[in-house]
Formats: sequence, C-alpha cells, structure tokens
Amino acid sequence: MKRQFRKLCPAVLLWMAMLAGAFGSVLGQNRLTAPTLDARSRGLGGISASTGESPVALLWNPANLALLRRPVFSMNVNRVFTYNQVGVSDFRPQIGALGMVAGRLVAGMIGDFAAFGWARPLGAGLAAGANLLFTKNAAGRWDGDFGIGAAWQPAANSYAMSSFPASLRLFVSFLHLGRSSKSGLVPLFLLGTSLDFWQGKLRWYSEGQVSRHSGRWLNGIEFQPLRQITLRLGIPELKIQDFAWGIGLNAGSFRLDIAYDSEQKRIQATQNILFGREPRQRAKQLYSEGIALLKRKEFLQAEKKFRSALNFDPDNTNYTQIYRKVRNFIQQRKIEEQRLQKKALAFENRGQFLAAYLKYRDLAEEYPENEVAKDKLSILLPLAQYELKLLLPKLRSYYERGELLTLRKILERVKGVSPEDTSLQRFAVRVNKKLKELGEEHYYIGLGYLSQKRFWQAERELKLAAQYDPALPRIREYLQDVHNQLVRVEAQIDSLKRVAKQAETQGNYAQAIRIYHRIVAIHPGDGESELALKRLEPIVEDQVQKLLKRARAALKRGSLEAAEQAVRRCLALKGGDEQALALSRKIKERKKMRAAELAARADALLQNGKVAQAVEELDRAVRYDPRNSVYRKKLKEARAKLDKKLRWQKAQNALAANEFDKAEKIVVDLLAAEPDNQQYAAFLKKLRTAKNRYVTFLLQNGIHLYSEEKYAEAVQTFNRLLAVDPANQTAMEYKKRTEEKIRALERLK
Repeated sequence: MKRQFRKLCPAVLLWMAMLAGAFGSVLGQNRLTAPTLDARSRGLGGISASTGESPVALLWNPANLALLRRPVFSMNVNRVFTYNQVGVSDFRPQIGALGMVAGRLVAGMIGDFAAFGWARPLGAGLAAGANLLFTKNAAGRWDGDFGIGAAWQPAANSYAMSSFPASLRLFVSFLHLGRSSKSGLVPLFLLGTSLDFWQGKLRWYSEGQVSRHSGRWLNGIEFQPLRQITLRLGIPELKIQDFAWGIGLNAGSFRLDIAYDSEQKRIQATQNILFGREPRQRAKQLYSEGIALLKRKEFLQAEKKFRSALNFDPDNTNYTQIYRKVRNFIQQRKIEEQRLQKKALAFENRGQFLAAYLKYRDLAEEYPENEVAKDKLSILLPLAQYELKLLLPKLRSYYERGELLTLRKILERVKGVSPEDTSLQRFAVRVNKKLKELGEEHYYIGLGYLSQKRFWQAERELKLAAQYDPALPRIREYLQDVHNQLVRVEAQIDSLKRVAKQAETQGNYAQAIRIYHRIVAIHPGDGESELALKRLEPIVEDQVQKLLKRARAALKRGSLEAAEQAVRRCLALKGGDEQALALSRKIKERKKMRAAELAARADALLQNGKVAQAVEELDRAVRYDPRNSVYRKKLKEARAKLDKKLRWQKAQNALAANEFDKAEKIVVDLLAAEPDNQQYAAFLKKLRTAKNRYVTFLLQNGIHLYSEEKYAEAVQTFNRLLAVDPANQTAMEYKKRTEEKIRALERLK
C-alpha cells in the first residue's frame, strides 16, 4: 500500500496544481492507448495536440468533439508509427458532434480498432460526451470499452498580452471504464489544460494521466509564427533533457506533421487530408440564407438561419446583433399584429364595415398566416361594398373643395373593394386627370424658378408637381438637382452667417448688416437674417445720426476734412442715407470754393516771386478739387519753377564750397533746358575759370610742401586736387613721389 502511495503522490500533487490553474491544456496519452497516438504524440515525447482538430480526439476525450464544430474526414496516409487510421466527424447545432474512427495497428498489443463518439455543448463553455471503443485482441476477439469526458472553455475576452491569457481550456476524461479486466487494462483518468498566449500564437499544454498502477505528467509548447507553420516542443515530466521537437505544415485541407521520435531516434512524418467546410464558412452561408429570407419577409425562417449561424460561429458579433434584432422584430411584429387585429375588430363592432374591411385586408397582406383576417374579409366584403356606395357623395365634396390629394389617397385605399362599380371608376379617372393638370402647372412654374436660380420656390413647386403627378418627365432628376443646389447655397449661407456673427461680435454692425442683406437676397425667407436686421438696423441708425450731427458741426466751423470723414463713415454704415448724401454734396461745393480761394492766393504769391508758398497753396487747392485740370496744371508749372530755382541755388552753393563738378552738372542740366539763358552760361564760364585757378593753386601749394619735405600735407593737398581734377597727371606724379618718400623715411626708422 505504501509503495502504491509513493507512486501516486507526485500525480496527486500535479492534479492539485493543475486544478489551481497553474498550466494549460494538454493532450497526452498513456502508452497503453496506442491507437490514439499520431506524429506529434510519439514524436513529442507522448504529447498529443488533438484539441478537437480531428475525429481522433474521441479516443482520448469524447467531450472534445464538441469543440470541433466542423465536418471532417481525416485520413492518415502514412504508416510511420506502425498504424493506419481514418476518421470522420460532423457537428450539428441540434444534436452536437458525432465522430467515428477506424484503424489498424501493425505491431503491438492491439490490432484493429474502431471507435464511435458523441458530445454536445452544454452552454457557458462546457461540453460533455461519451465514446465507445472496440479493439481486436491477440486472440482475435473484439473487446468493447467506453469512456466519458468533459471540457470547459471560458468565454472569449480581450485581455492584453501582458495580462492573463486570452484562451483557457480544461479537459477531464475517464477511459477504459468497460474493458474486461482480463485484457490487462485498467481505468485511466486524464486531467489537462491548455493556455493560449500572444493572441493565440503561443500555446502551452499540460496533462496528467493516472491509473491504479502508474501516473504521468506530459507538457508541450506550440508556437505558430505563420498560419501555415507550427513549431512544437514536448517536455515530459518537465525534464528538459527528454525534450522532443516537431513541425506542423498546413495548406488548405492538407496537413503534414513532422516530429522527432525520441524512442526510435529518427524523424517521422504523418500526412492528413481533411475534408469539409469550416464553421465560419457554414455560418456565412446560413447568414446569407437568412438575409435572403428577410428580403422575402419570411422572418421566422430567417430567425432560425441566424440562430444556426450563431451556433457555428458564436463569437461573431454581427450574427449576434442581427439575431437579436430579428428576434426583437418578430416580437414587435406579433404585438403589431395583435394591435392591428384589435383595431379592425373595433371598427367592426362600431359598424364601420368599410374601415374594418380595409384593416383586415392590411392584416392579411402583412401577416399572411393570420386566419382571422382571411375569414373576416369574406364576411365583410358585401357590407363594405354597400358602405362604399354611400360614401361616393362625400368623395365628390372633397373634389369640389379641391382636396384632391386626400381624395386620391382614399380612392387608392378603397381600390379593389368594389371593382364592378363603374361610377367609382369614372370618378377616379376624373380625379387623376385633374391631378395631372395641376401637376403639369406646378411643374412648369418650378422649372421657371429653377432657370432663375430661385431654388426654394423651385423646390416647393416641383414637390407639389411630384405629389400631383409622379410620372412627370425627369421630375425626380429636377428635384435632385434643386436639392443639390440648395445644399450648396445653404452651405454658402451658413458661411456668411458665421462671418456676420463674428462681425457683430466685434462691433462691426455695418458689415454684419451688409452680409445679412446679402443672405436675404439669396434666400428671401431666411428668418434668422431678417431678425438680425431688425436688431442691428436701429443700432446703426443711431450711429448714423450721431455722425451726421458731427459732420454738420464740422462744416459750420469750416473743418471740411472732419466733416467729410464723418460723412464717409456715415455712408459706410448706411450707404443710401439721403441726409448723408445731401451733406456730402454740400461739402463738395464748399471744397470747390475753398480750392478757388487757394488758387487765387497762389497766383498772387507767384507774382511776388514766392514760388514755394505758391506751390503749397496750389497743392491744397488740388486736394480740395482734385478733378480741376487748371489747378493741376498750375501746380505742375509752379513745382517746375520752384525746382529750377532750388537747383540754381544748389549750384551756387556748390561753387562756394569748391564742389566744382556738382555745380557744373547742375548748370549743364539747366542750360540743356534753357540753352539761351545767359545767366547760366556766364555762371558756367565763371565756374570753370574758378576750377582752373583752384587746381593751379593746389598744385603749386602741393609742390611747395613737397620741396619743404612736408610730405603728409603734400599728399593731402594732392588728394584734394585729384578730387576736383582726377585726370591731372602732374598731381598724380607728385603724389606718387611723395608717397615713396614717406615709405623711404619709414624704412629708415
């Protein structure tokens, strides 16, 4: 007993740790269950990864079939592990998952084997199932065996990678519960988990196996860098030295598993070909079928399709939402059906047989399965026809009052109640003819407004035309065109309103009023702009009156500039103000009078030789009367005369300052303008004589200073000479000699 306890103690501790959630799922097998081993099982140190990916799962955990959720036909086409097998399974939301596996072991304790399994999801991520296994023993007899199991997977969550893993699975199985004790096999208990990390790309497996004689602990890791490639590592008993590796390759329905067999010390491979659609594909087809049923208004059948799609793809939020919407719609539809039926019954009880008949007809059209509506229609039809004959005079009164649209709705409503009533048919034709005439009238009025870009009026008329006669040519096209234009114009108006409000906030009421007037011109019925004008125009009017008062006062005291500025501001606030315009005309007259006075004063100053003062007066006169060509001409002549006088004075000043070149240039220009002016000619002659004398004096003085060895003063004198006469060769030569003397003296020092 103590020996058995020592053997079971590690396994018991393992199960307790696993139940605490320390590791993830595992799919491992006892060595006595050879038929369940695949390439990953043997090649990865006993670690199996059959998490519902093939029908073989029912051999070790029948409940795992519930996680398959897809029809599969799996066939092992190689015999690398001395066995060959084929399996098929399917999942139906109504009954759960069904699977069957058959195989043959070439060498070992067990020969042929066959297994059948069933499992069903129980909700909240829980699934349970059972299997039946038949094996052929060495004596050629078939032994029966069965097992039960359960699997649990929590609802999908959205944890971050650094938090708890996003996917957890727990598996429990009891195998060999019915096998004969003579076979030497005892019941086997398996407990395993799997954890997905890193958005499902990394998975850790762990499984404990225990029987009455032994216990094992198997672990494994899978990493899927790409959808088609899976890397695997098996670590039995967490002994790193016993690790094994494997690679899985997937391409559509083809699967190839390559693993290193740690027992045979060689690489092995197993090929599987899977057939059948994935659950998402089946869910997508069911969803499409449900949409088609919705379009045909077959809501109950559509609800069933959406429910089945949700069973195949329970994590799809779109399927969940549309299923809930359809279910809620069906409930509301039932409520509406009952309400409509009650309303029809109320009309019937009040003796309003025509109204009751119409309601029952609506009920029958909307809810074809309603038998009450069908019965009531046949009963109420004669009474409704009789009541309709009594209603005809009232319909004619609608026609006389011009309520044609209402009349057409009534006639369309009662259409089909009494098809043999020719008087009612003739009246309907008459009403339709009148409606077409009205529609055509509004149609052409609307087109006229559209050509004038009066879009609001055009929209109103065209909408009326479309109500009266929807068959008018291009009526929908014109309405769409008007709508597009209105969208553009309304966007423009919104932009103008924003600018106007900003101007009003800044106190620029005149600009705001101009913008609001522009908006009203675009859209005459804009109430917001009209209210803004009513609010702002009194404020502007008060400012205008204050400015007019200021302008009159300035005009009275003779300040024409101040008066004109006040009037200009007044017109900026209110451009068409009559008082401001009259005052502006009066200011212009006063300015002309002032200009005439200034021009006369300028003439007198010119006669006295006061050219500068005359120019100032004429300049003011032109500013007061800028359009007077006489004043502008006099100002031009006076400025020319003043300019000549100033230039003549500059020439004289330049001569006095010995600036001969500057004086000569001015006099030459004056002579070019007046060649016969003797004063300018005499001044030029005098200028050149003075220049020659000045040059001669400087040259003699410089030579004298040179001879007295006053070299610095001599250089300065020669520089002054060359500034007046740059081409004087004698001065240039003496300057050169003087500078050489200065350099020679500096070298002697």
